[in-house]
Amino acid sequence: MSFDSWFLTLENSSFFLKAAFVGFAVAAPIGPIGILCMRQNLAHGFAMGIVCGIAVSLADGFYSFVAAMGANIMNTIIHDHKNWFYVLAGSLLIFIGYQIFTTTFSENSSHLKKKKQYLSAFVYTLFLTLASPMTTFLFIAAFTAAGVFKTTLSSLDIVNLVVGVSVGAMAWWTILAVSIRLIRKKLNFKAFLVINKISGFSIMGYGLFTFLRIFF
Repeated sequence: MSFDSWFLTLENSSFFLKAAFVGFAVAAPIGPIGILCMRQNLAHGFAMGIVCGIAVSLADGFYSFVAAMGANIMNTIIHDHKNWFYVLAGSLLIFIGYQIFTTTFSENSSHLKKKKQYLSAFVYTLFLTLASPMTTFLFIAAFTAAGVFKTTLSSLDIVNLVVGVSVGAMAWWTILAVSIRLIRKKLNFKAFLVINKISGFSIMGYGLFTFLRIFF
Protein backbone atom coordinates (compact mmCIF):
# COMPACT_ATOMS: atom_id res chain seq x y z
CA MET A 1 0.00 0.00 0.00
CA SER A 2 1.40 3.40 -1.00
CA PHE A 3 1.68 6.27 1.46
CA ASP A 4 -1.11 8.18 -0.32
CA SER A 5 -3.53 5.26 -0.18
CA TRP A 6 -2.59 4.54 3.45
CA PHE A 7 -3.20 8.16 4.40
CA LEU A 8 -6.53 8.14 2.54
CA THR A 9 -7.53 5.05 4.53
CA LEU A 10 -6.73 6.91 7.74
CA GLU A 11 -8.66 9.96 6.58
CA ASN A 12 -11.76 7.85 5.83
CA SER A 13 -11.61 5.81 9.04
CA SER A 14 -13.66 6.43 12.17
CA PHE A 15 -12.93 9.31 14.51
CA PHE A 16 -11.81 6.86 17.18
CA LEU A 17 -9.21 5.20 14.93
CA LYS A 18 -7.97 8.57 13.69
CA ALA A 19 -7.65 9.84 17.23
CA ALA A 20 -5.88 6.67 18.41
CA PHE A 21 -3.34 7.05 15.64
CA VAL A 22 -2.86 10.74 16.43
CA GLY A 23 -2.50 10.03 20.15
CA PHE A 24 0.16 7.40 19.48
CA ALA A 25 2.04 9.66 17.05
CA VAL A 26 2.02 12.70 19.37
CA ALA A 27 3.16 10.63 22.37
CA ALA A 28 6.00 8.86 20.54
CA PRO A 29 8.63 11.64 20.26
CA ILE A 30 10.93 11.54 23.31
CA GLY A 31 10.82 14.91 25.07
CA PRO A 32 11.11 15.89 28.74
CA ILE A 33 7.94 13.99 29.69
CA GLY A 34 9.21 10.89 27.91
CA ILE A 35 12.55 11.10 29.70
CA LEU A 36 10.77 11.54 33.03
CA CYS A 37 8.52 8.51 32.45
CA MET A 38 11.46 6.39 31.32
CA ARG A 39 13.47 7.35 34.40
CA GLN A 40 10.54 6.64 36.73
CA ASN A 41 10.14 3.26 35.08
CA LEU A 42 13.82 2.45 35.51
CA ALA A 43 13.93 3.66 39.11
CA HIS A 44 10.66 2.27 40.43
CA GLY A 45 9.58 -0.47 38.07
CA PHE A 46 6.98 -1.27 35.44
CA ALA A 47 3.93 -0.19 37.48
CA MET A 48 5.34 3.30 38.01
CA GLY A 49 5.96 3.63 34.27
CA ILE A 50 2.33 2.71 33.61
CA VAL A 51 1.10 5.23 36.22
CA CYS A 52 3.09 8.03 34.56
CA GLY A 53 1.85 6.89 31.16
CA ILE A 54 -1.76 7.10 32.33
CA ALA A 55 -1.15 10.65 33.58
CA VAL A 56 0.30 11.76 30.24
CA SER A 57 -2.46 10.01 28.30
CA LEU A 58 -5.17 11.79 30.30
CA ALA A 59 -3.46 15.14 29.72
CA ASP A 60 -3.24 14.38 26.00
CA GLY A 61 -6.93 13.51 26.02
CA PHE A 62 -7.71 16.84 27.66
CA TYR A 63 -5.74 18.80 25.07
CA SER A 64 -7.34 16.86 22.23
CA PHE A 65 -10.70 17.94 23.69
CA VAL A 66 -9.50 21.55 23.76
CA ALA A 67 -8.30 21.23 20.17
CA ALA A 68 -11.65 19.83 19.06
CA MET A 69 -13.75 22.39 20.93
CA GLY A 70 -12.05 25.58 19.94
CA ALA A 71 -8.69 25.98 18.27
CA ASN A 72 -9.09 29.76 17.91
CA ILE A 73 -9.98 30.24 21.59
CA MET A 74 -6.98 28.19 22.74
CA ASN A 75 -4.73 30.05 20.33
CA THR A 76 -5.73 33.37 21.96
CA ILE A 77 -5.24 32.05 25.50
CA ILE A 78 -1.79 30.66 24.74
CA HIS A 79 -0.72 33.78 22.87
CA ASP A 80 -1.83 36.11 25.69
CA HIS A 81 -0.41 34.05 28.56
CA LYS A 82 2.37 31.99 26.99
CA ASN A 83 5.09 33.42 29.25
CA TRP A 84 3.28 32.15 32.34
CA PHE A 85 3.06 28.71 30.79
CA TYR A 86 6.79 28.83 30.04
CA VAL A 87 7.60 29.88 33.62
CA LEU A 88 5.43 27.12 35.11
CA ALA A 89 6.69 24.38 32.82
CA GLY A 90 10.31 25.54 33.09
CA SER A 91 10.17 25.67 36.89
CA LEU A 92 8.68 22.20 37.18
CA LEU A 93 11.21 20.71 34.77
CA ILE A 94 14.21 22.26 36.51
CA PHE A 95 12.94 21.24 39.96
CA ILE A 96 12.21 17.65 38.93
CA GLY A 97 15.44 17.39 36.93
CA TYR A 98 17.50 18.63 39.88
CA GLN A 99 15.82 16.16 42.23
CA ILE A 100 16.61 13.30 39.86
CA PHE A 101 20.18 14.47 39.21
CA THR A 102 21.01 14.72 42.94
CA THR A 103 19.30 11.46 43.97
CA THR A 104 21.73 8.97 45.47
CA PHE A 105 21.31 5.23 45.90
CA SER A 106 23.09 2.61 47.88
CA GLU A 107 24.40 -0.31 45.86
CA ASN A 108 21.95 -2.70 47.44
CA SER A 109 19.24 -0.60 45.79
CA SER A 110 17.27 -0.42 49.03
CA HIS A 111 15.93 2.94 47.87
CA LEU A 112 14.27 1.26 44.93
CA LYS A 113 12.41 -1.12 47.23
CA LYS A 114 10.77 1.57 49.36
CA LYS A 115 7.06 2.25 49.11
CA LYS A 116 6.41 3.72 45.70
CA GLN A 117 4.67 7.08 45.64
CA TYR A 118 2.30 6.35 42.78
CA LEU A 119 -0.12 9.17 43.55
CA SER A 120 2.55 11.88 43.75
CA ALA A 121 4.18 10.61 40.55
CA PHE A 122 0.79 10.62 38.81
CA VAL A 123 -0.03 14.15 39.97
CA TYR A 124 3.23 15.87 39.03
CA THR A 125 3.44 14.03 35.70
CA LEU A 126 -0.12 15.12 34.93
CA PHE A 127 0.51 18.75 35.90
CA LEU A 128 3.83 18.88 34.07
CA THR A 129 2.12 17.68 30.89
CA LEU A 130 -0.77 20.12 31.37
CA ALA A 131 1.78 22.93 31.78
CA SER A 132 2.67 22.48 28.10
CA PRO A 133 -0.50 23.64 26.33
CA MET A 134 1.34 24.06 23.04
CA THR A 135 0.60 20.34 22.67
CA THR A 136 -2.85 21.50 21.60
CA PHE A 137 -1.39 22.82 18.36
CA LEU A 138 0.10 19.39 17.63
CA PHE A 139 -3.36 17.89 17.92
CA ILE A 140 -4.91 20.65 15.81
CA ALA A 141 -2.34 20.03 13.06
CA ALA A 142 -2.67 16.25 13.28
CA PHE A 143 -6.48 16.31 13.33
CA THR A 144 -6.50 18.67 10.34
CA ALA A 145 -4.15 16.36 8.41
CA ALA A 146 -6.38 13.39 9.23
CA GLY A 147 -9.47 15.23 7.96
CA VAL A 148 -11.15 15.46 11.36
CA PHE A 149 -12.21 19.08 10.94
CA LYS A 150 -13.77 18.65 7.49
CA THR A 151 -17.21 18.29 9.06
CA THR A 152 -18.88 19.70 12.15
CA LEU A 153 -18.12 17.51 15.15
CA SER A 154 -20.99 16.06 17.17
CA SER A 155 -20.75 15.36 20.89
CA LEU A 156 -20.18 11.67 20.11
CA ASP A 157 -17.39 12.56 17.66
CA ILE A 158 -15.63 14.62 20.35
CA VAL A 159 -15.96 11.76 22.85
CA ASN A 160 -14.45 9.39 20.30
CA LEU A 161 -11.58 11.81 19.68
CA VAL A 162 -10.76 12.22 23.36
CA VAL A 163 -11.00 8.50 24.16
CA GLY A 164 -9.12 7.57 20.99
CA VAL A 165 -6.25 9.95 21.75
CA SER A 166 -5.96 8.63 25.30
CA VAL A 167 -6.00 5.02 24.14
CA GLY A 168 -3.44 5.68 21.40
CA ALA A 169 -1.13 7.55 23.77
CA MET A 170 -1.47 4.82 26.40
CA ALA A 171 -0.57 2.21 23.80
CA TRP A 172 2.73 4.01 23.22
CA TRP A 173 3.50 4.35 26.93
CA THR A 174 2.71 0.67 27.51
CA ILE A 175 5.09 -0.37 24.73
CA LEU A 176 7.75 1.91 26.20
CA ALA A 177 7.20 0.59 29.73
CA VAL A 178 7.45 -3.02 28.58
CA SER A 179 10.63 -2.28 26.61
CA ILE A 180 12.25 -0.55 29.59
CA ARG A 181 11.25 -3.40 31.87
CA LEU A 182 13.21 -5.77 29.65
CA ILE A 183 16.20 -3.43 29.55
CA ARG A 184 16.06 -2.78 33.29
CA LYS A 185 16.81 -6.41 34.10
CA LYS A 186 20.12 -6.13 32.23
CA LEU A 187 21.32 -2.93 33.90
CA ASN A 188 23.85 -2.98 36.72
CA PHE A 189 24.04 -0.42 39.52
CA LYS A 190 26.64 1.81 37.86
CA ALA A 191 24.67 1.92 34.61
CA PHE A 192 21.57 3.04 36.49
CA LEU A 193 23.53 5.84 38.20
CA VAL A 194 24.73 7.11 34.82
CA ILE A 195 21.20 7.00 33.40
CA ASN A 196 19.94 8.85 36.46
CA LYS A 197 22.46 11.68 35.99
CA ILE A 198 21.80 11.94 32.25
CA SER A 199 18.01 11.97 32.81
CA GLY A 200 18.21 14.69 35.47
CA PHE A 201 20.58 16.82 33.42
CA SER A 202 18.43 16.46 30.28
CA ILE A 203 15.23 17.42 32.09
CA MET A 204 16.93 20.47 33.65
CA GLY A 205 18.17 21.40 30.18
CA TYR A 206 14.63 21.26 28.81
CA GLY A 207 13.49 23.44 31.71
CA LEU A 208 16.17 26.04 31.05
CA PHE A 209 15.32 26.07 27.35
CA THR A 210 11.65 26.59 28.26
CA PHE A 211 12.61 29.61 30.38
CA LEU A 212 14.69 31.07 27.56
CA ARG A 213 11.68 30.93 25.23
CA ILE A 214 10.25 33.85 27.22
CA PHE A 215 12.90 36.10 25.66
CA PHE A 216 12.70 34.84 22.06
